[in-house]
Amino acid sequence: MRFLIDQDVYRITIDELKEWGHDVVTAKELGMQQASDQDLLRKAREIDRLLITRDKDFGINDLNESNAHKYLITNTPMRL
Repeated sequence: MRFLIDQDVYRITIDELKEWGHDVVTAKELGMQQASDQDLLRKAREIDRLLITRDKDFGINDLNESNAHKYLITNTPMRL
């Protein structure tokens, strides 16, 4: 799978996903560590990746964008 990882996701999660063979790019690698929720969703759609974030207040209005349901949004720590 192809993931775009928000800046708040634990490094261990990123490392595990890569170890399992997933294609992972971080917001930081794209220069988007300060990007808005809406911009991250837009970028994930643009580059055809699932978005993973731990942002507890991820913009709920951003989830109403068309096709936003395709992107994985989590506000809890991922334990892999």
